[in-house]
Amino acid sequence: MPWVAQQQLASRILLRAILASRTGLSPQALQFSYGDKGKPALVNHPGLQFNLSHSGHWLLLASCDSDHMQLGADIERLRPKTDIDSIMRHYFAGAELAQLQALGSDDRRQAFFDLWALKESFIKATGLGLAQDLRSFGFELDKRTSMTRADFPELESCLAPYGELDGAEWQSWLGRLDDEYRFALTLHKEGVGECCWQRHFSELADWLPG
Repeated sequence: MPWVAQQQLASRILLRAILASRTGLSPQALQFSYGDKGKPALVNHPGLQFNLSHSGHWLLLASCDSDHMQLGADIERLRPKTDIDSIMRHYFAGAELAQLQALGSDDRRQAFFDLWALKESFIKATGLGLAQDLRSFGFELDKRTSMTRADFPELESCLAPYGELDGAEWQSWLGRLDDEYRFALTLHKEGVGECCWQRHFSELADWLPG
């Protein structure tokens, strides 16, 4: 089976399995709808927000039980051959570009993929995807707050985006699975109240039929 087809199959299996366990519905009973830019939602359980991302052999599913939240998740693999300088100039806000250009080449590449994961998680949370101008908002890595949580040991820091936001409360988290893979989660709080959220990491092969 081609690699892309394997990813798509494993993603669908993981998504239905985890959402079924969260909702109490069978995997076959889950019904999905899609926003204008393709963001999925559950028709028969709209209070559960979720977002799926995959990179290389890893899949990430984040979900939260709340009808007043928007959630975005992204996992990125550090790619040593990616032309990050061209991408930085076209898609990064001015302050992001300045902080990256101030770093040495190795640190710049690490920080680039950290920022890219954060930005991807943000536009997935808004539901706009790449229709949103990636230069209209940004993150300042030097203002992130370190964190240690026993229930989320992979998370390393939290920070808030800046730029042309909608005035609602946004919060993002950045973490590492290892030296190669990093991930980001972004939550948009539309009202008062708490939410219970979780994330699930799996290796791609674990969700493919034997």
